[in-house]
Amino acid sequence: GKVSTLRPENDADIIAWFRKVQQYNNYMVERKQARRDVKGALPQVLDNDKYYVQSRMVSLLSGQPGVRAL
Repeated sequence: GKVSTLRPENDADIIAWFRKVQQYNNYMVERKQARRDVKGALPQVLDNDKYYVQSRMVSLLSGQPGVRAL
């Protein structure tokens, strides 16, 4: 797999990132939330559930500024 790293600049960035990651702790995330958080296209709809996406299928780091692939 691909591993990436992110370096938040200040406490507010750390808290904001922590809150975002907490939302993706569940198995499913609302697609409208994922569209706001993910840079790029979302995966295709699975299991006839057009309102949710599996959290394991999206990358929060992809396309974010300051992210470095290891």
